[in-house]
Amino acid sequence: MTDNKSLFQLKRFWLSIAVPVLTSFLVSFVILGNSDLSYRFDYIGVNNFLVIFKVPIGLLALVFPFVALAASSHRSEQTKKQISLSESQNSFANYFKHLEEFGKIVDDLKGSFCLRDFNHRELYSMLFPINSPSYVEFVCKGVGSREPSKIEMIVDSLNQKVSSLNERNGEEEVSMVEVEEFYSLLVGFSQEMRFFPDRHELSHRVLVPPFAGKYMLIFRESDPFLHYYAFKSYIEFVGSFGYDYSKLKRIKSDVRLNEVAADVVRKLEGPWEQDPHTGEMLEN
Repeated sequence: MTDNKSLFQLKRFWLSIAVPVLTSFLVSFVILGNSDLSYRFDYIGVNNFLVIFKVPIGLLALVFPFVALAASSHRSEQTKKQISLSESQNSFANYFKHLEEFGKIVDDLKGSFCLRDFNHRELYSMLFPINSPSYVEFVCKGVGSREPSKIEMIVDSLNQKVSSLNERNGEEEVSMVEVEEFYSLLVGFSQEMRFFPDRHELSHRVLVPPFAGKYMLIFRESDPFLHYYAFKSYIEFVGSFGYDYSKLKRIKSDVRLNEVAADVVRKLEGPWEQDPHTGEMLEN
């Protein structure tokens, strides 16, 4: 690459000298070959020389601006390289610092919500999919410029589902199937966001269709939507790291259907016990 070479190693530097010089000599030879000139070493001869060879001398003078342009171009390339290198180093440092700070937030959340341990890099990659050591965005974004971020998609989906259930609840009885669908959506998003309750005293291990695994659902008889509220707080904590908190979309808080929801969780609840060695949930 030319920006790794000195000015005197560049072809364009030597061309900026050679082209005007060679052109000047060529024009001079043409003049000499087609003119009847005689030597005079007085002031008349000097003046005649300047008049006769005005064009070759002018071409020769182009060496200076051409060399200046070549030097300026080379200096610009070096400056561009230094800026690029500086940006790359800053991105590299910012990426790992951002990842480190996100890890601290996740560690706090694990303790606050009694979550099972997980690698925070997995969640970071999901929330900041375009981030890498060479490029860092501090705001959660989707992969495409018009795609919503993961958190925005979750908030919109849950809000839409809750609004639909609440509207139906005011008009007619909501079926257990619809509430099961709500829990399936909630559990799916909880799993994606690594929201795995581990030792919460109000938790029960339940099997929520269509998932083929056993999932720890935070539940209280008097408040079957406790998991939803906990996940809402979790999303807001995580989202505050990648958004202006005042602009962060909120998950709706007003969920009704308690009686139906409690019946659903009771139906799904299994008599599971946790294996102390493997952590697997085993049926009694």
